[in-house]
Amino acid sequence: MKLQACLVFTLVAATLVAATSVRQAAAADPAAPTDHPNTEAVDTTRTILPMPSTTILQMPSYETTCGEQKHLRCEEHFRASVDSAKICCRFEGECGDTGMPRCGHATCCTDHSGDSTDITKSKELTCTCAGAVVNGKCYKTVQEAMDVDGSENTVYIGGTKTIVEPIYFTNRVITVAGVTCDGTRAKIVADFDSKTEAAFEASRWDQKMIFSDLDITGVEGKSSAGIHGRGNEEDAGHQMVDLTLLNVHIYDMWCQRTGCGIFLGGAKKLYTDDDCIFRNLTLQSSDHNLYAGGAAVGVVYLPRGNNITLRGTFKDNSASYEGGSAHSSGGAVYLDFVAGEVLLNGKFENNQANQGGAVNIQGNFGNITFDGLYKSNIAIDGGFGARAGAVRVQSLRSTSFTRMNGDFIGNIAQGRGGVLATNSHQSNSQLIFDGHYHANVAAERGGVWNFWSASTVYRGDTVLYKTAQFTNNAAHGDADASSIYYVSGNPSAKPALPKNPSAKFAEIEWNGTTTAVYGNTTGVVLYTEQDVNNDNKWFKLTESIRYAGHLPSITFDEYVYGKKKEIATQRYVEKVEVLEERYATKFDAALSKAEIDEARVLQRFTNATIRINERFDNADKDWQVKLENKTAKINDRFDSAAAKANLRFEEASAKANDRYTTKLSTANERYASYDPTAENNKYSEANDKIAQRYQDAIGRAELERNNATERAEQRFAADMEKINATYIANELEVLTRYNEKSQDATDKFLEEKKVALARADPTEALSSAETKKAKNIQAADDEKTDDLERFNNVRQEKSEEAEAKKKTALAAVEERYRAAEEAASVKRDEDLVAVEVDLQSRQSVAEDKRDAAIREATQRQTDDLAAAESKREESLAAAESKRDFDFEGLDTYDDDMAAAKQKFEDDLAIAEQKKIDDLAVVDDKNQTRIDAVQAVKDFQQAQANLIRDNIMAGKPSMEGVDKIVLGAERTDDDDSESEN
Repeated sequence: MKLQACLVFTLVAATLVAATSVRQAAAADPAAPTDHPNTEAVDTTRTILPMPSTTILQMPSYETTCGEQKHLRCEEHFRASVDSAKICCRFEGECGDTGMPRCGHATCCTDHSGDSTDITKSKELTCTCAGAVVNGKCYKTVQEAMDVDGSENTVYIGGTKTIVEPIYFTNRVITVAGVTCDGTRAKIVADFDSKTEAAFEASRWDQKMIFSDLDITGVEGKSSAGIHGRGNEEDAGHQMVDLTLLNVHIYDMWCQRTGCGIFLGGAKKLYTDDDCIFRNLTLQSSDHNLYAGGAAVGVVYLPRGNNITLRGTFKDNSASYEGGSAHSSGGAVYLDFVAGEVLLNGKFENNQANQGGAVNIQGNFGNITFDGLYKSNIAIDGGFGARAGAVRVQSLRSTSFTRMNGDFIGNIAQGRGGVLATNSHQSNSQLIFDGHYHANVAAERGGVWNFWSASTVYRGDTVLYKTAQFTNNAAHGDADASSIYYVSGNPSAKPALPKNPSAKFAEIEWNGTTTAVYGNTTGVVLYTEQDVNNDNKWFKLTESIRYAGHLPSITFDEYVYGKKKEIATQRYVEKVEVLEERYATKFDAALSKAEIDEARVLQRFTNATIRINERFDNADKDWQVKLENKTAKINDRFDSAAAKANLRFEEASAKANDRYTTKLSTANERYASYDPTAENNKYSEANDKIAQRYQDAIGRAELERNNATERAEQRFAADMEKINATYIANELEVLTRYNEKSQDATDKFLEEKKVALARADPTEALSSAETKKAKNIQAADDEKTDDLERFNNVRQEKSEEAEAKKKTALAAVEERYRAAEEAASVKRDEDLVAVEVDLQSRQSVAEDKRDAAIREATQRQTDDLAAAESKREESLAAAESKRDFDFEGLDTYDDDMAAAKQKFEDDLAIAEQKKIDDLAVVDDKNQTRIDAVQAVKDFQQAQANLIRDNIMAGKPSMEGVDKIVLGAERTDDDDSESEN
């Protein structure tokens, strides 16, 4: 029952790990034993291996179509569809010089349904807004926009926005969208210096955020980051964040904590799309207590049911604690506790750290898939060993699944594991290699994968699946004998566990056949499908393959038999773990007793040294008191003399200042009698009178001009009336004469016609009469025309004369007006100058008198203070001379203290030797206790082996087990716990 309770507690604890970091001690290099729970001890005698090199001979083809990218979310994020036939490149820059676009949302999403009117207006406003836009309104700063209340606000940012402090926000759901203005992407520049803060700080306990089409960068020499949630490397906190990044570029930043790009204490969901870029992010610190890397992305806690998907480009990122812990884990990505689903399917290139050049994962309790391209990443040895050129997964926990399914090309470890390094594989953990591995190299062992541990035994299931490709990988430490993998270790920290037997595998041994690497407490077993000769091996081989999605048929009998072996092994492991815990307690108890004994010895030594120091201090204090008394008397005399000198100086200074104040007050009072306000009022009144006189003169001149103009117009009108009347009279007279002559011609014609008609032949006479009539009428008409023309000419001449006379009169009027206006202006200007001169004259006289009085008072004050200061300095100099003379007469006490000092050193030497002798006795007693505990533990280990063998043989599990000894051991254990 006790064993079962321990197992239940262990399983529950493993599933309930939440906000607390699960990071374990970094596995020690065999040449560098650990002396700290989280770091490897520095071995100053250890030689750092040279950085190996590699040559990439070939790259896979990444040319594809948008339709092949099943993960694209065009409809979800962009209300668009996928252009399935469009040709694109899976990873940026990996399709030669073709200029082929990357297969991301920006390239593959087409037939966009368009923005609403409100969104379009907000985007247009963004390009001219100094801050950011929310709901069609421009706010002065991005912080003000982020502070706007709203359940699902969208904050639009355009242009380059420089922020001088982090932007904190508490919106439950928020979208931050960059808007391209004049062809330029939106950019946030973090121009502040903070060890822990980022440009965007999400501070609500539960937040959902979307960032899109935005650049985030920093300022050279200043520590900052991109987007942070709450928590830190040691404590995830209670916040859970849902964060999506679409086409976000975070680059050129330096930070001192994990996550220069993104940091989340707790992740509900994290998604970065193919268009995201994390470039040139540097995590650098000299902190001795930290080792979490992840310059691009850092996440502490991913609980079961939650997920992380990282796509995009992660390039030229690095993590370093040089000068500090020197253990940097994950150049680009750092994940701590992973119980959910993780997919890393981006391009990781030229990233570097001490452990995991690109990615580091502390504990996998869930499912992790490494897909994508991992190229030219480096694990650098800074003196503590290096491992995992590309990916490090420290602990693969029971029932976890880790799949290596990407392209791993040209990665380098200056230590172990050119691609992958692991430190703990619990039973039923699954690791499968199903990718492309080319030109990876380890300076020591494990060209592709290395397992090494100083505290655990390899117990997991690892499968090299038949579709995996291994070419040109190298392990320089054993002449490529482990160019694919190396499994070894020495868990000396836990004596109950056996040493890991070495197991290695080279490319020359790989023939494309599915191969399993199965670990248990007694060894590492390697077998392939052709090697299987019993149901148990077949079950173990197919178990990992099932996890990878390959499902060969399996019979019920095979399943039952496999489970039986699994239960037997698990019972054995559980028993060993319980014994290990129980005897670890006994070891701790022995060490505790040794610590108590050692503490007593040290306390006695401390007490002795205290007494010795007290004796010496008392002798020293007696002499110090005498010296201090004499010194105090001398200083008192000096202080008294100095006080008197200062008092005299202060009295003289006060008198000088009083005289200055009195004279200054008198000068100001005299100047105050001059009233600037009254003078300015007089000046204003004079100006007003001058302006009024000028207006009056101008008014009279304008009145005269108007009257003269009216008179000239009246005379002109009278002349024109007279001229027109004369012309009308003459015209009437001409017309009258014309009518009379016409009538006379007509009358004569009628008389001659009558005479002609009386003749026998009247034709000639009638013709002659008519001709005469026409001549007479024409003569009258010509005369009329001549007269009218003559009279009209006369009228025209008279009219022009009248017009000229009027113009002359008006010109004379205008001339008189201009002369009057000019005279008024001249008079006004002369009067204004006279008033201004008069005002300035009175003001200048008053100011001159005041300034002269102030100068005189200031000079007198300066002279008086200088004289007082001179007298004080003379007095102080005399007092200091007297004090120095007195000090020279004091006797020193160095010779008197020599004997006391020698006695002090002799006593300390005796106490030190006594401490050394007592500690030797304590060490002997402690070794005796440890030997006794070890003997009991060895016996119980043998009993555990017997229980396992009984189960495997089908016997009762406790048959032959010494129950009396077990019972006695449990009683002894209880006594130890009570004593502790």
